[in-house]
Amino acid sequence: MAKSETIFKAVEGGYGLLSERGGTPPVVVPGLTPPGVGAGLEGIADDALRAVVGLGVDKMRPYLDRMYELIDDHLSDPHTTRRLTPAKKYRDLEAAEAIIWTSLMRGSGQFSSLGRTEASYTLEDGKQHYLLPGNFRQFIRFERRNDSNPNEVTAISQTIPIHHPGPGLELLEAERGFLLRPVPDLSASEGDWVLIYSKGPTKGHTAVASSIAAQSIGLGTPRDGFGEVVTTDDYYKGSLIRIVDAELGAGQVREVTAHNATAGVCAVKHPWQPIPKGDVVYEFGPALPPPMDGIYALSVAISVAGRRGDPERRGQLVREFRENHRAAQQWMNGLASDRGPSRVFSTRYDESDPYD
Repeated sequence: MAKSETIFKAVEGGYGLLSERGGTPPVVVPGLTPPGVGAGLEGIADDALRAVVGLGVDKMRPYLDRMYELIDDHLSDPHTTRRLTPAKKYRDLEAAEAIIWTSLMRGSGQFSSLGRTEASYTLEDGKQHYLLPGNFRQFIRFERRNDSNPNEVTAISQTIPIHHPGPGLELLEAERGFLLRPVPDLSASEGDWVLIYSKGPTKGHTAVASSIAAQSIGLGTPRDGFGEVVTTDDYYKGSLIRIVDAELGAGQVREVTAHNATAGVCAVKHPWQPIPKGDVVYEFGPALPPPMDGIYALSVAISVAGRRGDPERRGQLVREFRENHRAAQQWMNGLASDRGPSRVFSTRYDESDPYD
């Protein structure tokens, strides 16, 4: 490990980091007691020290920036790439993410835990119809939990076919919600019912946060070609939000637990540590981790090569895509609760290959 060229310096209110190379003033971190105080910090990597207080060593390149650059690289044609505006690339990326998400879920037999989310419901006497949460994709189960002990499940309701008398839950469309059969006849509190479901791929965007608090973030307005904010309540619930740039606290990733579309604010599962400072750039990206998420850029490049009438380049890109798609499918299968990544699944690869 490289010797550290950054040292801690005791300052009023805590400790700060002082770079011997740049002579920068220390950044105060109240209450921080660095390891090795009084004995020096030699042998600890500079990046490791800076990451302790979130000084931005772990800053990420925004997903859309990376994808746009990869699309240009895959096409290797300046004439074509000049005509591809960020807005056009984003449009094609959005379509590619939906198709690839579906193919990966199909390859996992719909058992992957990716995107697993919960939504609470309070049943009302005589009310049969309830709306589904934003970005609903697949039903897992509907369960009643004890008011005094939310970890205790007291009843489970599964889906039923159309016109079945019940008891059960009849799924309609994502926008229309579901029906409970028979119609609830509540003489006493039913407790909290929880819908456990799988959400679909999140529409990505990158923007500067409008506000930031200990356990929330205000959504900003993306610039042209860098996505748009979805204004459906709880659309981002269960999604991961990443801090890609900030003066302090970059590199953090948190799960969204609630999304108030009217206020434009997302609550996160765990507090920011530290709370990001300065111009905080955040993003919602795809579920696949980098560099595996590069298959989205490959898919866009394949579509563009097909539109411009270049079968040779398209064939090269499809072959590269298939190699990456197999790796992504294996990763997705590893998230299924009933098997490890090395287990063989019955679905053949060609059944989930979007270019077969």
